[in-house]
Amino acid sequence: RGFVARFHGAIISEYLIVTQVLTGGGASLTFNSEIGGTNVTGSAVVWAATDAQGAKVAGAAVTAANVFHEGDLIDVEAALGTAGTGGLAMYVIEYEKRLGV
Repeated sequence: RGFVARFHGAIISEYLIVTQVLTGGGASLTFNSEIGGTNVTGSAVVWAATDAQGAKVAGAAVTAANVFHEGDLIDVEAALGTAGTGGLAMYVIEYEKRLGV
């Protein structure tokens, strides 16, 4: 489930803020965004049990497939590395508006 873009733009970076530490020995999750079902190149953010509460966990540099148009579906997917038992984070996608549709 995602959201529908209301304008033309580009994703420029992604990160998460840890609000509750990921629990479970060696727990990890990898998140990335998609536009219209296509992965945004370089958008992976890896959240690990070693990330402290309040930490900003930066994603890789966004390099391609990051432009969206009005009406495109944007969503975030997660891939489980090692299962954990809890944790909470706020996921942030930074974008810029562009002219056109």
